[in-house]
Amino acid sequence: MSKKLSLNILHRRMKDLSNVLEIQGDNTFGDDAYMVGLYNGIELGLATMEGREPVYRKVSKKSIKKYNKDIQRRFKKPKGE
Repeated sequence: MSKKLSLNILHRRMKDLSNVLEIQGDNTFGDDAYMVGLYNGIELGLATMEGREPVYRKVSKKSIKKYNKDIQRRFKKPKGE
């Protein structure tokens, strides 16, 4: 594969990733800690490829508390163990 073709493919993939980031960031998921984490991961990857500092989204404290309670509930040992 030629270098020019490789760069064109890379540019196309970066544009695709940018579109995914835009869709993920359109706030249809509200303040969900998991979805914000997914957005931030995509942002990190794209920023790294573009040679810039990532611009992360923040999650509210309320959402973090809810997420932590859910994790604790899922991993709580059943009585008698």
